[in-house]
Amino acid sequence: MNIIKDIHAQLSTEIILILSSILIITLITAQMTLDYENKITTKTQQILNTTRNTILTKI
Repeated sequence: MNIIKDIHAQLSTEIILILSSILIITLITAQMTLDYENKITTKTQQILNTTRNTILTKI
C-alpha cells in the first residue's frame, strides 16, 4: 500500500509542478503583452499629438 500512496503523491506533485509552470508562463506572457500594448498606446498618442499640432499650425 505504501507504493501506491507514493505513486499518488508523486503524481500530485508533478501535476502541481506542471500547473505552476503554466501559471508562470501565462503571467510572463500577460506582462509582456501589457508592456507591448503600452508602447503602442504611447506611440499612437505621440503621432496624434504631432498631427494635431501640425494641423493647428497650418490653420
